[in-house]
Amino acid sequence: MEEVEYLQVGDLKPFLGNISLKVKIIELPVPREVAGGRHKISEALVGDESGCIYLTLWDDHTSKFEKGNTVNLEKGYVSVHRQSMRLTAGKYGTVTKIEDEIPEVNTGNNLSDQLVKEQARKPSRESNNRSGASSSSNQETRIPRKRKYWHQRR
Repeated sequence: MEEVEYLQVGDLKPFLGNISLKVKIIELPVPREVAGGRHKISEALVGDESGCIYLTLWDDHTSKFEKGNTVNLEKGYVSVHRQSMRLTAGKYGTVTKIEDEIPEVNTGNNLSDQLVKEQARKPSRESNNRSGASSSSNQETRIPRKRKYWHQRR
């Protein structure tokens, strides 16, 4: 069996994936409903000796844990939501309660409080604009592209 390498919260960076952590739940707010009531979500503040971060819990996980529990996150990742780092298990990760104790949590180093520039998922029209003009004025003077293949029709 493969041995898991655990990181500490202070080592986390935006968009880091396939991570394993042991963290203590510091705060666990009441879950709220999203997507028209089809899902429940709660953002638990979790941490260890090196720092803390918000862990997004979905659906059944929102009622599985209590404040003070220590949990093991495997195959999780760090996402960025509204310029704030969030830890999540995602589709392939797991969050399980464990008996290990984390006596002290460093709440002074909250990684979710640090502003992070969000990574663009697709290039914007502005970045595709080679002339430097704004995209609205560029649309008026756009030159039609030539077809790449003979079977493409207008």
